[in-house]
Amino acid sequence: MSLEFKRTIFLFYKECLHNIVKHSAASMVNIDVLYAGRTVVLTITDNGKGFNPKSHTSGLGLKNLKARAEQINGDLDISSEPGKGTRISLSVKTT
Repeated sequence: MSLEFKRTIFLFYKECLHNIVKHSAASMVNIDVLYAGRTVVLTITDNGKGFNPKSHTSGLGLKNLKARAEQINGDLDISSEPGKGTRISLSVKTT
C-alpha cells in the first residue's frame, strides 16, 4: 500500500470518528477492519441518533468521506436512519 493510500484511509477514519463525536450522541461505537485478499473493508457503526443520508446536505463531513473514497476508488456505503444509529463502510482494493 502506498503512503498516500494509507493516509487517505486514516483521514477517512478520522473524519468518521469526528462526525460521531460531534453529531451522533452515541454511547457505543464499533470499528471493524477486515483485510482479505487485496481488499480492505473498514466498517464503523454507532448507536447514535442517526440521520437521513439522502436529505442530509449541510456540512462537509459526508462530502469529505465521499471524496476520500473516490480518491482511492473505494466503495462507500452509508446506512443510517433517524433514531437508529449509523453504519459507514468503505471497501477498497489495495492494488
